[in-house]
Amino acid sequence: MKLSPKTKLVSLLRKYPFLKDFLSDYNRHFAVLKSPATMAALGAGVTLQRLAAVCGADLSTLMSAIAKQVFGVTGERIPLKGLSPEYLAKSNARIQAIKKSFMDLHQGQHIAAAERHLQAVTEEIEPHEIAAVGHVLADEGITTKRLLRLCDLHASVLGEVFARTEHIEVLPGHPMNTYIRENERIQSLITVLSRLKDEMNESDIPGDRARCFAEMKKTVSDLKAVETHYARKENHLFPFFERHGLTKPPHVTWETHDTVRDMLRNVIAAVEAADCDAACNQIPALKSALLDMIDKENRVVFPMALSALTAQEWVDIRKSDDALGYDIVAPEAEWAPNTARGAPVSVQPDKTSNTGPILLTTGELTPMQIDLIFGHLPLDISFVDEYDDVRYFNNREDRVFPRGHQVIGRKVQYCHPPKSLPFVNRILSEFRRGNKDEAEFWMQVKDKYIHARYIAVRNDTGDYRGCLEIFQDITHIRTIKGEKRLLGWRDEP
Repeated sequence: MKLSPKTKLVSLLRKYPFLKDFLSDYNRHFAVLKSPATMAALGAGVTLQRLAAVCGADLSTLMSAIAKQVFGVTGERIPLKGLSPEYLAKSNARIQAIKKSFMDLHQGQHIAAAERHLQAVTEEIEPHEIAAVGHVLADEGITTKRLLRLCDLHASVLGEVFARTEHIEVLPGHPMNTYIRENERIQSLITVLSRLKDEMNESDIPGDRARCFAEMKKTVSDLKAVETHYARKENHLFPFFERHGLTKPPHVTWETHDTVRDMLRNVIAAVEAADCDAACNQIPALKSALLDMIDKENRVVFPMALSALTAQEWVDIRKSDDALGYDIVAPEAEWAPNTARGAPVSVQPDKTSNTGPILLTTGELTPMQIDLIFGHLPLDISFVDEYDDVRYFNNREDRVFPRGHQVIGRKVQYCHPPKSLPFVNRILSEFRRGNKDEAEFWMQVKDKYIHARYIAVRNDTGDYRGCLEIFQDITHIRTIKGEKRLLGWRDEP
């Protein structure tokens, strides 16, 4: 076997399984390789070059260390290929230039001066090098919010990098085609809302103001569909970013989503309260945030996705998008890429199959019966294993929070908004240490009142084996009073 930057990680570990422990000790970011779910989620596409880049490891040093370890354990000498000293030196110089420009901004230097460090290498910067810098800065203590601000300041230069990415043809029906058309519709709606705000501020005629406010109310209602656009990205697109080692872009983008959500929520509240002045005062900030998010998607996130994801992964995303639904625009056509072969990356189990029963502690059930039982429970259930990997969720039509099968194998930390991470990590840490067994929350989610429970799962000897996440809509339960001892179905006279 030859070792090169393009060597597939899965192939390498399949031939030399002892490297999993070696890599975990070599770089703390590689510790996740011990998780079976993480390995399954990575698939066959992650190369040593991408792995080294996103974890901030020097590729040449990493490859040499792997070769030495293989020789020490097996006596086999692995030839190193494709490592041009000139390429490595230039790549490292570009990474250092990106890092320096970000740190200059972080330390208060003027943007024009900071960008000079980037301009000299802009033509050669590769997307994975920017991802590498994101990980390095995070390790050095730069917060996600601060990193997001630095990316904003460098948006023009970084946008040029991703604009050069080789695009695939985005045909009607391709998920990216739908994302782009949704952005066009969102931009149209926020432009209309801004115009109505200006007309209201300029008019003193009660009839005109009433008409504008009625149109404003409808436009704001239409803008609520932004939530579905964001939810599809967070639940269907971002997991594939993570499988390709690109963990920072989803994290930063999700935080921007939440900022837009908060602003939109405030405008909705003002409109519903008929507070015209408050709504008009908040619309400019909402417009700026929405347009900025659209610009980031079109110039950075989407080109990065088109560059990194395979055709088969887009097939998988389209299936999940169809299941969740579309509130802004629907796909213009059915779509299947010419290059996609075989079944989607993750396939739904055949629920008609009925293999032999599985012996359980208090009975026995077939896989089909287990699937049906969990699918009919009036609860959202997810199970996270001891490695923090999502291993299961029950697929109900009326889930409180949407889930696509891309979530399987995903780190649970990536399934939650960035602002929730401190709570998620604390709960899991306390469960793992044995200090706590349950955490409980309740909240209003749109028109539903939700009860949330996190329960530590332990074996007979008390060892931590994972966490159950349970959400239940208790809106109706909270209204129950007295007793009901007779059948009395609601649809009977």
